[in-house]
Parts: sequence; structure tokens; C-alpha cells
Amino acid sequence: MLRGVIFDVDGTMVDNMMLHHRLWHQKLNELGLNFTLEETMEKAHGVNIEFLRRFFGTRFTDEQLHQISAEKEAAYRTEMKRHLPLVEGVVELIKALHREGISLAVGSAGPPDNVHFVLKEAGLQPYFPVVYHSGNVTRGKPNPQVYLNGARDLGLSIRDCLVIEDTPIGAQTAANAGCPVLVVTTTHRPKEFAHLANVVDFVPDFQSLDPDKLRNYFVKWHHETNVS
Repeated sequence: MLRGVIFDVDGTMVDNMMLHHRLWHQKLNELGLNFTLEETMEKAHGVNIEFLRRFFGTRFTDEQLHQISAEKEAAYRTEMKRHLPLVEGVVELIKALHREGISLAVGSAGPPDNVHFVLKEAGLQPYFPVVYHSGNVTRGKPNPQVYLNGARDLGLSIRDCLVIEDTPIGAQTAANAGCPVLVVTTTHRPKEFAHLANVVDFVPDFQSLDPDKLRNYFVKWHHETNVS
């Protein structure tokens, strides 16, 4: 039985990934990496400090890397304050799940300030008693810690949960945790998930979804995978 749903934030609740890509492209080029936008989209994902360390090695101290990250994220929140691009239907689905007693958590690789900013601006904080982000995990996606911890703190097994994501890395994280994933195609095309057997469906937004449909996805996946 479906007892919990764990939501990613960037690209899932809010259609904001291109804004992240553009801001990182600008910041990384200022620092001399000369990435194209396409290279930035491919390489700059996950926990900021982790990929910045990969890019720059020992060029910057950890304190300097945190400052680079903070500057980019401050610019992001400034842009988002002008317009919060919520994915259509997400608020309605979250409220419906809450009404029906399905527990909700956030499992994001984003910085804590960004995650709490979106939840606050969207009026969604009361629905998420459990919120995981880059500030309270020790390993970022695709390590499954973010989803395993989220389920645990809801008092659930990860087998009782469905994850909602928008990226192949996020879907792989759900696979590594051992649970199904519903993909919102704000950022990536279905063919990019072809290697993942835990994807139950692709949706452009949340307008066609309700708790019963999520339950049906969950039951079908468990039946097909013989997970009890």
C-alpha cells in the first residue's frame, strides 16, 4: 500500500532547472572554466560543493567553494522572488495527498535555503514534516541516503513510498533506494530514462494526477517487480 510520497524540488515542484543552468554557466565561466551551456547542464548537477570540488580540485578552499555556491544561489533566489514557476497542479496534488493521509517528504539535492524558500513561497511548508536537502545529508544523489532517510523519518519503509523526480540522476537515486519513481518531464526527455526499470510513468505536470492514480502506479510497480 502506498503510504508515502517523496518529492524532489528543483524541476519537480518548480520548473526552474534552466534558470539554475544559466546561472551556473555564467558563474563557472567567470571562474575560467569556459563551459558551454550544454556542458554546464551535463556536468553541474547534484550537491553544489561536490561538483565544484570535481571541477576545481585544490584551486579553492572549502570556504571559497561555499562562497561561490552562496553567490550563485543568492542570484537564484533573487530571480525566483520575481516569479515562482510552480509546475501546474503540484499544490493541488500535495493537498489532496495530505487530505487522504499519505505522508509527504522532500528529498532534494538543493541547498537548504533554496528548498525552504520554495516551500515557504508556495505555502507548502505545513505539508512536509520531513525535509532533506544538501545541508542534512552526507552523500548526494545518486546515493540513496536522501530518500532512505526521508522514508525513515516518516516512520515508513522505503518500500511503502513513491518518489517524484525530474532527472535521470534523481530516478537512479530512487532505483538505488529500491522504490518506484514518477518522472515530471520539465527538464529531460523520456528516452533519457530508458535504462531505468523503476520509472512508472512520465507526466508533463501534475494536472492529470490524483492520489488514486499514484496508488495505481505503486500497486502496478510492486506487482510487476514482485516486491511484497
